[in-house]
Amino acid sequence: MSFDKNVLKFNSYMLRLSHGDIKALEKIYYDFGGLFFSYARYYLFDKQLAEDLLSDVMCKLVSKAHLFDAHMNGLNWALKMIKNEAISLNKKCSQTTPFDNIPAENIQSILQSLTQTNERQELIAAIELLDDKERKLLYQKYWEGYTIREIAEFWGIPSSTIQYQVKSILKKIKLFISHYEK
Repeated sequence: MSFDKNVLKFNSYMLRLSHGDIKALEKIYYDFGGLFFSYARYYLFDKQLAEDLLSDVMCKLVSKAHLFDAHMNGLNWALKMIKNEAISLNKKCSQTTPFDNIPAENIQSILQSLTQTNERQELIAAIELLDDKERKLLYQKYWEGYTIREIAEFWGIPSSTIQYQVKSILKKIKLFISHYEK
């Protein structure tokens, strides 16, 4: 498996960090701090919480450096850590946005971030074709990290219905992408 230059750079910093080179943390912060902060802001609706989360994640990178495996995509690992911490923080602090009021620019910024991270254009096009309810369901499930049961409570319908709707949306996206690739 080959990684792009940003992943290789991040992995090299993490290896240095795992060997006790604390200056590597400074390099991570200067080279990837902006990306990490922006990513945290997609999931947190409070700038101060995003800044606090970034500090916590940087500390976790130091504490987990000895566990780092250079054969994995370290950048994705760090972003996943940020996402999980942000979702947990949202639930803990009850700082989530009411789903009826999800600003269109939030969804657009997520779609733009997919483009910026070289995700497939077909996925963006497929998500843009979804109706508002479908987008909100995906947003709740995959960006906010809510469970099917929590989403069902929000919508006031059975969990099985939500589960079916999410599966249907994913099938719709998959079908669109398969036609797009032809």
